Amino acid sequence: MVRRVQSALAAPTIGIIGLGTGSLACYRRVGETWRFYEIDPPVAAYAADGRFFGLVPNCAPDVPIVLGDARLTLARETESRFDLLVIDAFSSDAIPIHLLTREAMVLYTQRLTPGGVLAIHISNKYIDLRPVVAHLVADQCLAARLGVKTENAVAADGTPLPHASSASMWVAIAVHADTLDRLALGERWPALPIPPGGQVWTDDYSNLLEIIRWGGLDIEK
Repeated sequence: MVRRVQSALAAPTIGIIGLGTGSLACYRRVGETWRFYEIDPPVAAYAADGRFFGLVPNCAPDVPIVLGDARLTLARETESRFDLLVIDAFSSDAIPIHLLTREAMVLYTQRLTPGGVLAIHISNKYIDLRPVVAHLVADQCLAARLGVKTENAVAADGTPLPHASSASMWVAIAVHADTLDRLALGERWPALPIPPGGQVWTDDYSNLLEIIRWGGLDIEK
């Protein structure tokens, strides 16, 4: 998704919620404006100081890392606008629910440039966030596409591991469908299906039990 937006825009402004080890930093190109948001100071320290992970120091050493709750920070940054806003905070078994509510979605769309894209990384072994995001998209009358990429896993020496793979699942969201059309995502990014029923998550309501993958991740389901 980062590459698609970079190809569509000359020098995009990109915001990333969730730093982790800083792997997305190596997508940065000269002339682009990037900004990371990370709630956990030790995570930011480990990613940036180079002792354990060299991705940020090698790829984007001058990119600012804003500490604190990203939703609160974005609410204060009333002038911030992003061509691409990435939410990459849902891979663990303790997801930040307040980043997936109606109120959060309204804030995200307010922080996009005209024609901007919101990309939500929803890969999670035990929690299926597709219906949550789908109901938020329908609630706000947004356009969304679902992208799933499965990669064969390899050992440290590069040897393929049979019966092992890793899946990456993303949702690309825009205010208008033609914004996503211009990215030429292709048929591997179909429209995000909206399941019947269900209730939109808000700051006052969420239901983790109904989205648990009781059998673990099955990318085909």
